[in-house]
Amino acid sequence: MVGWAIVVFLLSFSLMNSTPKKQVDPSIIVISCSGPADVGGLADRVARRLAREGVAQMVGCTGINAEMASAIQAAQNADFVLLIDGCSNNCAKKCMENKKIPVHAHLCLTDLGFVKGRTPQPEEVLARVCNAAERLLPARKQ
Repeated sequence: MVGWAIVVFLLSFSLMNSTPKKQVDPSIIVISCSGPADVGGLADRVARRLAREGVAQMVGCTGINAEMASAIQAAQNADFVLLIDGCSNNCAKKCMENKKIPVHAHLCLTDLGFVKGRTPQPEEVLARVCNAAERLLPARKQ
């Protein structure tokens, strides 16, 4: 019985955290690094938060690299693409260049002072990076 309670809790938590709070503007796309380093994980968390809050639609870098038509089309049709890389390797940026996806703003977390391999990720850090990312976006349509 306890096992089912855990499953129900996890499902409800997952749905609660994946459902956008606001209508997502499909003209603004966020694409992030999801690399194995802590800064790559943070970049991914920022993109997911922006999508969940309705700030931008998230498109997976891996989907674009895998030539998924829907991911490429969403990125190419966007009015604005924000790209978030974790470190100065700029893997996501290189992927977009290789696929000829236009990037309107690029945020690299190590440029904000985060150090690869030594970046804690409490809520305050996530909020700080989300704020930096949102400042790069165009004004929201009303």
